[in-house]
Amino acid sequence: MRTTRLFAGVAALLCASCVIAGEKFTLGKGAMRNIDPGFQVEKFDAGLDGTIGVEVSGGTARVTGLKEGTAVLKLMGAGGLEEVYEIAVGSDLLRIMRDLQLRLDRVTGIEIMKQDDYLLVRGEVNDPDEWFHLKKVLSEGAYRPIVRDDTVFRIQADTLKRFHNEIEAAGFDIAESIADTEKGALNIKYDNNIITISGTVYAPEKVERLQQIVAAQSWLRTDDRPSSANESWKPLCRLNVTLDQRLLHMDVVLVGYEETEGFSFGKTHNTEPILSTVFNGLIDLVHGKAKNKTFTVSAGIDDTLDFLAENKISRHSTGGYLRFRSNDPQPNKLKIGGVFKIKLKGATAEGSPTENFQDIDYGFTVNKKVANLVDGDNVHVQLDISQVNPVPFKPEDGGYEEGYNVQQYEYNPVIDCPLGKTVVIGGYRRMVETTTPPSGFPVLRHIPIVNWFIAKEGNSLENISLMMLISVRAVRPDEPEAQATKLPYEESKNLPTEAEITNEERLESRKEHSGFWSWLDWFCP
Repeated sequence: MRTTRLFAGVAALLCASCVIAGEKFTLGKGAMRNIDPGFQVEKFDAGLDGTIGVEVSGGTARVTGLKEGTAVLKLMGAGGLEEVYEIAVGSDLLRIMRDLQLRLDRVTGIEIMKQDDYLLVRGEVNDPDEWFHLKKVLSEGAYRPIVRDDTVFRIQADTLKRFHNEIEAAGFDIAESIADTEKGALNIKYDNNIITISGTVYAPEKVERLQQIVAAQSWLRTDDRPSSANESWKPLCRLNVTLDQRLLHMDVVLVGYEETEGFSFGKTHNTEPILSTVFNGLIDLVHGKAKNKTFTVSAGIDDTLDFLAENKISRHSTGGYLRFRSNDPQPNKLKIGGVFKIKLKGATAEGSPTENFQDIDYGFTVNKKVANLVDGDNVHVQLDISQVNPVPFKPEDGGYEEGYNVQQYEYNPVIDCPLGKTVVIGGYRRMVETTTPPSGFPVLRHIPIVNWFIAKEGNSLENISLMMLISVRAVRPDEPEAQATKLPYEESKNLPTEAEITNEERLESRKEHSGFWSWLDWFCP
């Protein structure tokens, strides 16, 4: 038993210095190596250039490096057995090692050792620039045949710090843990040569910017399966960053009020902050001190409207809502108003009477252009608001029997809305001033929004103004509220057909007297 073990140990020792069948290997100049092809070698072919010398003894071959170059060695045995080897012979290993040490002097964390007929380079490199230099030198033809590269790359603290600083400089916050990744903060974790960046951002530009930063790091890769061996050494960077595209619900309400009402109310609805913000906001609107003609109420839309109603600030209100996802580029439109029809009488060129209906648009169209979450609590909103009003022609323009003119104005407010609170937008005074037909004009009294500003006996239009209330909140798609189709205060509609009256009827309805007493209108202004 002891003899068997001794024989096995000697065999293992001999095989450790042997080359197995079919290998490619390097050989230093003047160095020797035994080759065991697994059969009795009877003859060989080493080429004619004298790169290697070959001796066959006991059925194995001993190869000696004679000069620099590459040789192909074919060993042959009985029965047609053969094995082919590719052997690269290098120059003096000690001289090459000294030269390589000088070339790699700037690379820290590695050592170069002579191992029989090759050089072994091993160690851990932490700096990306040093790693690139190491790989560039070892890839040169003079070193490739006789150098074995066992180095690995590990990120050092300074490299990670520079990476963190670059991300922070781009406007991102770095959180200590994944649990702290709120309001756009990111958590960066490095483990087992893998960098994982986790968190939530609120704008597509943020995702793109982060991808650009990662792509610019030549020492990182983003593919789990590298495209080539040259990429396999790089640490893997995984982006687990999501874009917040929550479903948002935006209420839009128009409120008509008298400017003097802003100085007379005093009731508080539930909480004191509502009183303070509405009161001060209206005062600033009236005196032109509100920044961008807006102010924010620290309450939702329902509480704000209730407070206005309790204090008799709100003469009328109408509205609707839009629903969309954050960062959705598709526009969303809300129509507050409607269409009414008028019957026009005329005549053909031959004098034949004609009669036709004409649609007159009125009210507001609110178009959401941009509505993006800027953090977990605020939404940046850009709106295009167009206002269309039917206005009767003035007498000097041809008389009321000629019908209506259409006036249109556009507003483009840009606001930041805290979720769940209400932003009040003023500056719609122009609508009031241009929607003031003569007293008693009948059809316009039936038009929502427009009829707020119709002059009535004993009521002055001088102090009437208009503001728009906007409130955005996040909702879940499965909430019943998300399935609603109408708000309690929504009044947008088209007028019924009873608004379809002739020009003559409109003119007649303006007269103070009728029948026998109609002659008195001749003396009325």
